Amino acid sequence: MNKVVDLVIIGAGLSGLSCALVTGRGLLKVAILNDEQKLHGDFDTHNFITNDGQTKQSIFEKGLNDLKKYPNIEYHNNPVEDIALTLDGYLVTTQSGLKFEAKKIVFAMGNLFDFSDLGIDGLRESWGVSAFSCPYCHGYELKGKKISIIAQNESDVNFIKLVSRWSSDITIFIQSENYPQIEKSIRHNIENPVIYKDKILRLEHNAGNISEIVMVGGVKLKSDAVFISDINTKSNNLINKVYSSTVFNPQLNKEIYKTDSFGRTDLRNVFIIGDSRTRFSTLVGAANEGFLTGVMIVNDYVY
Repeated sequence: MNKVVDLVIIGAGLSGLSCALVTGRGLLKVAILNDEQKLHGDFDTHNFITNDGQTKQSIFEKGLNDLKKYPNIEYHNNPVEDIALTLDGYLVTTQSGLKFEAKKIVFAMGNLFDFSDLGIDGLRESWGVSAFSCPYCHGYELKGKKISIIAQNESDVNFIKLVSRWSSDITIFIQSENYPQIEKSIRHNIENPVIYKDKILRLEHNAGNISEIVMVGGVKLKSDAVFISDINTKSNNLINKVYSSTVFNPQLNKEIYKTDSFGRTDLRNVFIIGDSRTRFSTLVGAANEGFLTGVMIVNDYVY
């Protein structure tokens, strides 16, 4: 028998859990469907007040614990297999065969990083431990250390300048066929940069803690950490079953899902929030998005 709820939230990161809290407190029946296997790494996180230095897992567990007091919110570690349109909304089916009928859906699944895109062995294993994309989140712990930056386009000049706030011991690895233009831009804007253009073969690491950068040809360079401004993501086939309209984001230089500022898509009852929408929301930003989207959803039942 299908279970009828007001809202299905797919994903249980901070945006999804925050949205569940607001809508649950708004007396909606909420089902959270999550895939805990996609929680990549249990590393420390920062810049989330009251939770600074906590691991992703501990914040996730505290979030679930906050929701347990609300009997109208249910959580399932049960990945979604399919979504189908119905006369009254959507039918969501999990991999184990559970079926939920809901008027509204929130996609809060985070990013599906394609770590294979750059062809660097060890990048996935080091991600969140000593390989990062956010210096605001991890720069303080690396102040004064030997940092490697992977540059892929001319706009990475600003990223290099930002990372330089925390360390002056920076080596730049240009991993792009557009090497001449990127190098020219870097040298024009940054004083005496150390630049390598050979392809990175692998990151030598111990349990994710990087020690060396190994390039094609065997050259090895010491490194304490790697920063990269952006990693390509895989297409989200589950979202695309329901909604596929995108808009070009000039800041990211990529297409992202088209929504309003509250995550509402062109389909009134479908929302996309968190990294699934922005590619990088930060912890505080994701929690805020979930709150605002939750308010909008409750308001839909009022006005």
